[in-house]
Amino acid sequence: MGGLARTGRLASAVAAAVLGAAACSVSIDLEGDATGSAEPGPEVTTGEPVAVGASDLDVGDCVAGGVPEQDAADVEQVDTLPCDTPHGGEVYALLDLEGEAYPGDVVVTTQADEACLARFADFVGIAWERSRLEYWFYTPSPASWETGDREVACLVSDPTGPMTGSAAGLGEAAVYEGPAFTPWVGACLDTAYAAVDCTVEHDSEVYSVLELPEADWPGDEEAATRAEDACLVEFHAYVGRPYEESVLSLFYYSPTETTWAAGDRDVWCLVEHPEGSLTGSVRGTAQ
Repeated sequence: MGGLARTGRLASAVAAAVLGAAACSVSIDLEGDATGSAEPGPEVTTGEPVAVGASDLDVGDCVAGGVPEQDAADVEQVDTLPCDTPHGGEVYALLDLEGEAYPGDVVVTTQADEACLARFADFVGIAWERSRLEYWFYTPSPASWETGDREVACLVSDPTGPMTGSAAGLGEAAVYEGPAFTPWVGACLDTAYAAVDCTVEHDSEVYSVLELPEADWPGDEEAATRAEDACLVEFHAYVGRPYEESVLSLFYYSPTETTWAAGDRDVWCLVEHPEGSLTGSVRGTAQ
């Protein structure tokens, strides 16, 4: 299995590929067992990590490590811990992909992301959009797919640090209560999306703030496409290099159907480095 995270962002390169892959035959069994379809892993009774196979995780298992690197090698084992000790993530759903041939990384990742998002509120008790928590997931690798592995494990974590206790049913206790942040072009943000001095290490930088035209809600895919297209154009102007030639990655926030109904049309375009943090502004650096 391979690991990937969703942190309120969608890399443009992935999003663009997804648009062309919508008709792929891979699907997700969203009608399956919401409490997990795999056999439980070994019972953890102490504070010491216990290694289990990534495909043997069960809903409610807590893992020692946090979000893996997006380009990490295939994950075969993870360390589990009791949830009442500090841990990096908790398994909140197990889902199965379907299909004969491996459909490619983009399709698998996109389908897993959509499924994990759909299950988030069922476990945490609050919609992901309102939560301070994030989610990430393990997916089958091309090699494990050939052996029959189709399982996606969805995990919830706190981007500000380790969690203690289960996230199950937190509900309103998981609401983001930080200060309201109005983004501005050139703002540098840490992992909790708080503005910091750009001269220190930071997670991302806001390079454009846009508004989508007033209209009826266009649907999730169309809203994301419009936001992505706008951010791609603005990337070259800000960084000084076309996105497809850059070592940097972009992501964006765009309205949901709920926020659209409340009048939200804002799109934030942000840039990050896929292999680590940034130091200094990327404006005009042509990276």
